[in-house]
Amino acid sequence: MAAPALPSIYYAKDDTPPVSTPEVVPLDKAPQKFQAENPEHSLHQKIAARQVFEKAPPILQIFFERVYFADEPQTQVATALNVDRFTLRRHMAAFARHLTVSELCA
Repeated sequence: MAAPALPSIYYAKDDTPPVSTPEVVPLDKAPQKFQAENPEHSLHQKIAARQVFEKAPPILQIFFERVYFADEPQTQVATALNVDRFTLRRHMAAFARHLTVSELCA
C-alpha cells in the first residue's frame, strides 16, 4: 500500500505557484514613496510652515503648533481650546482664503 502524498512545501493548498522572492533594490533606485525623507527638506518645510502659521490668528497659531508640531490629535486640541473642531476648520479656511503669495514670501 502506498503512503498518502504529502502536501508540497513549495505550493499552497490550491497548487498555485509560490510567490517569487522579492528583488533587492538599491536605495537610490527605490521608488520615491519608499525612500527616506530628506531631513534637510523636512526642516525647510517645517520652517516654511511655521512662517505661515505665525500669520494666523492666535487661536489658530496654538492649534497649528499643537497639531502639526506636537502631533496632538485635532479633537483633543479643539477640546482643550474650548472650540468645536468644525469651527476651527472654518477659521482655517478663512485664513487660507486671505493668504496671498506675496504674504507668504514676505
